Amino acid sequence: MSKIIQQILFKINRKIFKFSVIIPTLQKDINILNILVKSLIKDDFVDEILVIDNSLKGKLNFNSSKVKILKVDKNLFVNQAWNYGIENMKNEYFALLNDDLLLPEKFFVQIYEFIKKTPDCGLIGLESSTVINKKDKNFETYPKTTPLLFKPINNIDENRDYFWGSAIFGKKENYYKIPSDIMIWSGDRYLMLKNKLDNKKCYAIYNTKIKHYGSLSSNNPKFDAIKKKDKENYLKYESVLSKVQNEC
Repeated sequence: MSKIIQQILFKINRKIFKFSVIIPTLQKDINILNILVKSLIKDDFVDEILVIDNSLKGKLNFNSSKVKILKVDKNLFVNQAWNYGIENMKNEYFALLNDDLLLPEKFFVQIYEFIKKTPDCGLIGLESSTVINKKDKNFETYPKTTPLLFKPINNIDENRDYFWGSAIFGKKENYYKIPSDIMIWSGDRYLMLKNKLDNKKCYAIYNTKIKHYGSLSSNNPKFDAIKKKDKENYLKYESVLSKVQNEC
């Protein structure tokens, strides 16, 4: 294939295969959120950024037609905010991002290319080792572009520190609505379980570094009771769904 044809096909793909990025936020660190959104605005493979303001504070303004602020009348918490974002997205591909991280440049095109060539791909997340120590607060420079490497992952517990759900990528058809009684934790586990039961493989990116401040909101003790109940509810769904699968 000639370089000219390759360039034409790339331009066509760039117009069609774009991502909707969904970012729930409690506005704990507006500086990091602004840097993240500005980096996404510059990415040709991102043409929609849905920011869900769970803080109810308002006052968010990113001055770009790519960005839409989805207003809510109560804190949906992260997992239900994901559902809300998926319901309102317009593209075939999506990314669920924490509001306190920064991705390397040319990240989305590599995600798209991997999904395209991997028919059994369910969802893609991060391996724990990719995440830079949260004490590193220097978010002024982007991580360098890195050729991404992916490995199949069968269970989120393979990631010791459970960063897989900090950034999740995939096609909309592989997203499953998270039950309403899973609010903060275990939504990523639920998505992985549903894909596994649907004979899809989930993957982890393991060879690059993601700047991530880490749990700006979820570590607040006031959420502990909700997180405890989330775990219990997830295990309930896991037991039921696995039993149904085994009986089929």
